[in-house]
Amino acid sequence: MELVTDINSKKYSKEECPNLLNQIFKADAKNKIWVGNITHIPTKKKTLYLAVFIDIFSRKVVGWAMNTKMKEHLVISIFNQTYGEKIKKKSKR
Repeated sequence: MELVTDINSKKYSKEECPNLLNQIFKADAKNKIWVGNITHIPTKKKTLYLAVFIDIFSRKVVGWAMNTKMKEHLVISIFNQTYGEKIKKKSKR
């Protein structure tokens, strides 16, 4: 069994972390599939971590956050912010 390792060195099996996109980055409408990435930005004082969500359909950034620590709250805050905005926009229609 092949193992996938995350940034905290926890090991998960492929069954626990299925590849749902299977390298096919296509969607038939906005906000159906978001992908994310975290990158580090070294500065003179400290390293910053930038996390970004991109909508597969539009190829546009739908949310981002930056912090000095790469912890789960970085990604959770983007999700809550971005998903919350999408829900508000839907309810105004």
